Amino acid sequence: MTRIKQRKLLRLPILAILAFDVLLILLIYFAIPTDVYYQHSAISKKLLELALILNSKFTSFPSFLIPYLQNQSYIATIKYLPNTLLFALWALTFLHFKKKNDVSTGLFLASSLLIYIETFVNLKQHKLQSLIYTPVILTIMILWKRNYKVNNLYYFSILVVVGLWLGRAIWSAPLENIIFNKLQLFFIPISFFDYLPVFLLILSLLMLTYPLLRPEFKLKTAIFVLVGIFFVFCILSVKTTSQFGESRWIWADIQTNDQYLKFKKNLYVPGKFAKQAKATITAKSRYRLFLNGQFVGEGPGPIDEKRLYFDEYDLSSFLREGKNQIEIFAYSYNHETHFQKQIPGGVLAEFSYEIAGLKLALSTNRTWLVTGQTGWQKVDLESAKVKHHEINSGLYREIYDFTPQAVKFKNAKEALVEKKQNLYAREILPLSYSEISPKLVFKKDGALWFDFEKVVAGFPQFTFKASGSTTITAQYFEDWESSMVQKDKIITDRAGEFTYKTFGRRGMRLIKVTTEPDADVDTSVKFFAVSYPAGKVGDFKSSDELLNKTYRLGEDTLKYAMQNQFEDSFVHERSQYLGDAYVEMLMGFYSLDSRDLAKKALYEYASSQKPTGLIETVFPSSLNQTILSYNLLFVSFLKDYYLYTNDEEALNQLLPTAEKIVAAVSKLQEPFGLINQDRPTDLELGQVLTGWTNHLSPGDVPSDTNLILTAFYTKNLADLEELYKERDVQKSEKFGKLKEEQVQKNRELLSGKNLAELEPHALVAFLWSNTFDAEFSKIIYDSLRVKNPTFITGYFNLFYLMVMQQFGDAVQVKNLMNNYWGEMLRRGAVSTWETFDPRISSRPQGSLTHAWAGTPTYFLPAYVGGIRPASPGFKSTTIEPMIITDKTSTSIKASCGEISVDWEKSAKTFTLNVQNGCGGKTFVRLPFLPWEVVDIQLNNNYVVPTFSDNKLNLEVSETDIQTKVELR
Repeated sequence: MTRIKQRKLLRLPILAILAFDVLLILLIYFAIPTDVYYQHSAISKKLLELALILNSKFTSFPSFLIPYLQNQSYIATIKYLPNTLLFALWALTFLHFKKKNDVSTGLFLASSLLIYIETFVNLKQHKLQSLIYTPVILTIMILWKRNYKVNNLYYFSILVVVGLWLGRAIWSAPLENIIFNKLQLFFIPISFFDYLPVFLLILSLLMLTYPLLRPEFKLKTAIFVLVGIFFVFCILSVKTTSQFGESRWIWADIQTNDQYLKFKKNLYVPGKFAKQAKATITAKSRYRLFLNGQFVGEGPGPIDEKRLYFDEYDLSSFLREGKNQIEIFAYSYNHETHFQKQIPGGVLAEFSYEIAGLKLALSTNRTWLVTGQTGWQKVDLESAKVKHHEINSGLYREIYDFTPQAVKFKNAKEALVEKKQNLYAREILPLSYSEISPKLVFKKDGALWFDFEKVVAGFPQFTFKASGSTTITAQYFEDWESSMVQKDKIITDRAGEFTYKTFGRRGMRLIKVTTEPDADVDTSVKFFAVSYPAGKVGDFKSSDELLNKTYRLGEDTLKYAMQNQFEDSFVHERSQYLGDAYVEMLMGFYSLDSRDLAKKALYEYASSQKPTGLIETVFPSSLNQTILSYNLLFVSFLKDYYLYTNDEEALNQLLPTAEKIVAAVSKLQEPFGLINQDRPTDLELGQVLTGWTNHLSPGDVPSDTNLILTAFYTKNLADLEELYKERDVQKSEKFGKLKEEQVQKNRELLSGKNLAELEPHALVAFLWSNTFDAEFSKIIYDSLRVKNPTFITGYFNLFYLMVMQQFGDAVQVKNLMNNYWGEMLRRGAVSTWETFDPRISSRPQGSLTHAWAGTPTYFLPAYVGGIRPASPGFKSTTIEPMIITDKTSTSIKASCGEISVDWEKSAKTFTLNVQNGCGGKTFVRLPFLPWEVVDIQLNNNYVVPTFSDNKLNLEVSETDIQTKVELR
């Protein structure tokens, strides 16, 4: 074959590549819609800003240029044109090669094709910043290819090119993270790490201008150089992609408190075959997303700058062919609140789908349009006498005005955000919505009342017909005797039918609607209840209906206290307090699945750990509270979470947090062992959370906070000893030794005082720590029984119940259930109350919706039904019922299977049936003494049990257990 024919054959693949490039150009400019998918480059942004300035200064400025500069086709052109020109020039260069070494030309073509394919893939995925390497590599190849005399240098260039290409594939990601996240617009200084890409770009430019220095300068060389310069400028203007693609935080041009905004943008879908359509969105503080007028979702959960959550939505059912309108309503607190830190407003979103193998994305940036208020009026917090920390129920109150407004949309501005943003995908399920109608609707004292007959959380929607100027006021109440908790207003200046759904979540039982002027306005209410979609994983039923009602009362309260996080009250503070979250987690293990919320809470608390070692125990919140008793409860929180879930990864990651807390508290220890809290603010908080000092009844005494903290600290040492037993023997022995030393000091602390004089909270705390020997513990408990204390928080009554169970005091457990929760029910409770003193007749202080008081929802199935894990994840199970009624039926769904227990006691017989779907060993412990038992049958076989700690003990390996005890 002649060399001429060889050259012609080599031109065939080159022509094929050129034809493919033409198809690519056609795809870019015709098949892919270019209305909404691209961001402004630095060049186009500067041109647009300059045009806007000139237009405002000179009336003769051709203003028609501004829409063109904002046109997305133009933006797409200046990004894609350099690439297509590069491909074309690259192919044309091959057509003019005259190198006789056909083997080297083939190698050159093959290595170039690799780069071409990689560039095309980056183009498809919109990773334009990755193309910064391509011009450098191709330029080196082209110039070295033209150097006919240095053959060895040419072969070396092939190796360099292939090496660079492989390097791009291997280490581009970390390099982009280090470099391109810092590379911004032209006039922003760059750091030391940015010099590498800048150096590469300058080198590329110099190599492109090299032909100008050659004597055989030609016109095509000049064109080649100009295109190269343009290409370098465009590459400089490209910004890096991130977790949100090329999205930027956007907001209005000013930041104010309690600010409502509306953003809008058009999204074009070219055909009916869009796949994987989704929205990724977050906001500071709240957003509500609509697509084509349809509600998509709202969020995010309460956030903190250290740990921002974003939501993802499937848009497939919302999209339509052609033009789609996106609307984002956003609200910013921008001041301190009880349940969120002070952070400026911002919206961050990306809307994406795939079509014909191409990923198309619409990102938030300054091309979005934004307008302020959009119907909402500002609430003057000062005149309303509302303190900032009292803005604790979402949007404390809303005023929505249907009066027509002159809506002026402007281009959005990039919001001020920290340089390092920690963005986390939603770790929990989306909240569930259900429409609830009020049970009763009637008029009273000139107002229209809507009664749901239970406390609910969600979004009320008001529809009314007005004959003229009208103001509708909605007030929310927890019950008939409580004071108002929230208030909203709806205003119109004209006749017509109007519908308004509150932007913020509300919690209440009653809605009172009044009209100004006083007129017979036809008003209706829909209510969209919202809660975390926790599946039912446990149940408890007994022959005592009071116990059943008590269990359900806590479960009903828990349902609405589980939102995007655990909340102490879904009506009032809406804050995630660690103590409340701990109790709600335990309740959820036996009613509504709380595992994911518990894990999320643990990580959030850990993320708030301060250099001192203490964590923020209401988080996220502007309060910055490091409540010491709740810090010490973190270890128990972690231990019990692990015990029920067997989540080894979370335990290993969070144990260092627990250790730092214990180390921080140990610094407050006196030589004789007492944890001495010497800061008055912490002392007050400690008293509130254990004794509720400002709620004391006559004759009560304040709790001894330091003794309580000492007991909690001792419990921490015991828990860490146990948790490290299978992981780090040295640490386990270390904490075991510290525990023994502390227990001895505790004994001396208590022995040196008259137990009769010690405050009951401290005695309960020491007994709950379960670190004293049986004899000394019995002495303490006897002293406690003599006092017969009344604790007015359901939270602390949980510790009291568990102490009673340790000593098998079924009578006292039943009395507490009847006197505390039973009396709460008899006084009309439809949810558990924050504080309650059954000794007095006055209304309880605090909220009527506090899940921390729902402790029987945990205690009844765990200790009366008797199902508890004996080892992590129910690999072995303890069945230890407490007989305070005649019959119970209890079940729990663990990750390993379902466990159910039914027991019944008559005058002479006790029967117990267990089905253990988790397998493993089952340890049955029954509250009987040897002289009470005549005989015992296990699965119809007589057995001889062991007796210890006033309990009958059996160890069983079967999954189905039938036990019958005949009593004297």
